[in-house]
Amino acid sequence: MPIRTQKLSVNDRHSAPNFYARSLPHDRQVRDEEVPHLARRIRGSHKTWIVQIRQSGRVKKVTLGTCQSIPVVRARAMALDLLKAEPVAVPLSGETRVSVFADIFLEDCTGRWKPATLRGHSYCLRNLILPHFGKLKLGEITRGDVTVWFQKVKGTDGSRNRALSVLSSLFVHAEIRGLRS
Repeated sequence: MPIRTQKLSVNDRHSAPNFYARSLPHDRQVRDEEVPHLARRIRGSHKTWIVQIRQSGRVKKVTLGTCQSIPVVRARAMALDLLKAEPVAVPLSGETRVSVFADIFLEDCTGRWKPATLRGHSYCLRNLILPHFGKLKLGEITRGDVTVWFQKVKGTDGSRNRALSVLSSLFVHAEIRGLRS
């Protein structure tokens, strides 16, 4: 008995949705090599130019227009103009103290966290992290410093692990802002 094969179309609603979900992602972005913030967003057959900007600790995607109506050279120029217009925040560097950056970290992330998470993270910063790291500069804290702190910090295993997670998030946020490498 011959095996029946069926040609599947991307637009066919009844054809193997799981197959298409894996092999053809609904929304993908192809980054430009010259302007890293510029990307071509592909959603099915619709292609647009987008620019990703970081404002107040959040990523904002700005659509420039369709790829058919805007050539690559013009999209790059528009992206660079948009990036130049980006407001500059408080000047920070690797010399910034952890106590100063902790306030900025909490302010930037407040909108992403639920109120209970914000209270818990604030508690960890205030009572477990800042007493040890508050006076140090962001750029001079090493893995060894964190290991020594983790062994010395008082509290239950759960509170110590949460404080370590908050400290890790703080460092990741500092890396995103270019204050640590």
